[in-house]
Parts: sequence; C-alpha cells; structure tokens
Amino acid sequence: KAQDLILENTKNTFHFILCRNVFIYFDYELQQKVLKSLCGNLYDNGYLGMGLKEHFVDIGNTDLVIVDSLNKIYKKSI
Repeated sequence: KAQDLILENTKNTFHFILCRNVFIYFDYELQQKVLKSLCGNLYDNGYLGMGLKEHFVDIGNTDLVIVDSLNKIYKKSI
C-alpha cells in the first residue's frame, strides 16, 4: 500500500516497511519527521528496509536498531 510519507496523521501498522530512494531527497529535518512517522507505523519488532543509497545519521531519537548495516535493515525494538 502506498502512503504519503510527509503526512503525520497516518494510522497504519506494518510488519515491514520498504523505503527506497526517498530519504536522499529530504533535508535532515524532513528525514527525522518521516523517520519518526515510519517508526510509529511499525509493529514492535517490525522492520524498516532502506535503499542502499539512503542515509540518515540520527536514529537515536527512534526505537530503531540496525540489524543489517550492509543492506540497511532496521528493527523496531520494544
């Protein structure tokens, strides 16, 4: 299901979110806003997959932990 990443009022929950080649177009502030929204839409122990060219340096304000740095896969810790 496609979703508007910038809207804050989305009320979906997913086990896995794949977000490829999106964050490279956002500034740091928008990256943090969207990342927070994505985390809020993940089930506990859900996964976030990022594109190989994606980068964001600050996952410290989220519940995400990296599980595969090569393939940029993160897990929502509980």
